[in-house]
Amino acid sequence: MRQFRPFDSSNECPESRSPALLVSVRNRDEAVSAIAGGCDILDIKEPSRGSLGMAQIPQISAVIAVRDELAPSLPVSVALGEVVDYPLLQPVRLPGGIDFCKLGTAQLSVDPGWRDRFRMVQDFWNFGSFEGNLTTPPAWVAVAYADWRDAKAVDPQEVVSAAVELNCRGVLIDTCTKGGQGVFDWLSVVAIRDLAEYARHCGLWFALAGRLTRSDLGDVRSVAPDIVGIRSAACRNGRRDAEIDIQAVQNFRRALTADIVTEV
Repeated sequence: MRQFRPFDSSNECPESRSPALLVSVRNRDEAVSAIAGGCDILDIKEPSRGSLGMAQIPQISAVIAVRDELAPSLPVSVALGEVVDYPLLQPVRLPGGIDFCKLGTAQLSVDPGWRDRFRMVQDFWNFGSFEGNLTTPPAWVAVAYADWRDAKAVDPQEVVSAAVELNCRGVLIDTCTKGGQGVFDWLSVVAIRDLAEYARHCGLWFALAGRLTRSDLGDVRSVAPDIVGIRSAACRNGRRDAEIDIQAVQNFRRALTADIVTEV
């Protein structure tokens, strides 16, 4: 296990290092498996609620507690849903110990004021929304979708451009629809690589997810993201609604860091 070091222009070029591995979990038991499998970032979400489904507060607290027990330096990210979910959600207090908050841009393509709505959600999760004494709030991650047209989401390039003014630390390219198609079925390697380069030019780190499998890792290397996120590939039988499997996480991690990637 290694601590995630975000992209910095003073560091070595992205192609010279392997991406950090983010594994999405929904409860304490899955967190134990993800940590044992060697994840670099522990992500918390509820898969049954969609791509960025927010987990219940007790589940978030339980995952952070097991992180604190087993791997205190391991970063934690939390999915907070889509901008359009607000203000329908009621204010709640999130546990301390969260490093990153992810927020999606689905259903916003027809809203020219979507940036202002994004900011309102950021204000919604202010210092008072987190337990404990925080010196700084969690960093924000703007999520764009490879299937943005079907999801009626904001164009990924516009999301990257807006992420800087929205005071985000990074951007994630994911898929909104969790069917049989992955991120590379919706966007070409060249298009995703261009987004990654644009993000770094803007001073953002770049994360990639969306039903990635080990057979995608050749294309992943070509993109050279800072973070690779998985859920299905970390589950038993590759089903995102199944439990996280230690061996699946280990297998993906070994393939991610291997010099040569073979089809599986």
